[in-house]
Amino acid sequence: MSHQDDVFFRTFIAVLAILGIAAIGFYTVAQMVTGDTGANPEYDQHVQNAVNERIKPMGSVVLVGEDDPAAAAAPAAPAAPKSADEIVSTACAACHTSGALGAPKIGDKAAWEGRMANGIDGLLKVAIAGKGGMPPRGGAQVSDAELRSAIEKMLKDSGIAVAAAAAPAKSEPAATAQPAAAPAPTPAAPQPKAPETPAAVATVTGTPDAPAPDVRNLTQGKKLYSQTCAACHASGIAGAPKVGDQAAWAGRISQGMDALYEAALKGKGAMPPKGGAAHLGDNEIKDIVAYMADSSK
Repeated sequence: MSHQDDVFFRTFIAVLAILGIAAIGFYTVAQMVTGDTGANPEYDQHVQNAVNERIKPMGSVVLVGEDDPAAAAAPAAPAAPKSADEIVSTACAACHTSGALGAPKIGDKAAWEGRMANGIDGLLKVAIAGKGGMPPRGGAQVSDAELRSAIEKMLKDSGIAVAAAAAPAKSEPAATAQPAAAPAPTPAAPQPKAPETPAAVATVTGTPDAPAPDVRNLTQGKKLYSQTCAACHASGIAGAPKVGDQAAWAGRISQGMDALYEAALKGKGAMPPKGGAAHLGDNEIKDIVAYMADSSK
């Protein structure tokens, strides 16, 4: 090998060594800058956790009972009991303020004392079963406790101490106890036809001499009827025309709606003003009358 060749070979080896050292240096610097070791499971898991946290859903929907069977099986909370004032005003006043069918009037102490042979328990028993013209529970959907509270209120308003009333005396048939509460029974009469207007508001025509239409809310009338008037107009108590009885209503309807409204508002025969529902407004009473008339044509 000549001297020139030896110099070239040494120079080539030196360049390769420098390039190798430079490559190792660049790789080391790159690892230090990026922090990537290439084989660090903890670091990789940390990165994955951060990614998962950023892409997780904002929330989730869980159906009751899907993850908690006990919650699905839990019964709904019971409705709050009706007050004695509410029961008396909506279900009892119609008969017990007018004395219809011999019902003892509220405030008539002597009439109530004559029915206290078996105490308040006897009155409650009669009210639950019904007697004479009074249907079971006065035609209302109430519990025994609610019915008893209504009877106690009427006794108090009649000047009779409830504590004394609770003590039974001699055995004697108890008389008419007090009708109870609000959502009254389904009438036994034929089912009324549905209102023809989309908003359940019907137009009830009056007499031929009254050209102006009388627009009434039959949906509201039906609801209020079941709460206040069904006790008499579903069974015909005291001569009240049954809802759905066309023959009974024909003569009344022929007199015009204004006459029917006036009779309902002012009272007629055994029916007290507004049917005993003094808490209702005039238009609400008219809605009830319109519903009963429209369902009895």
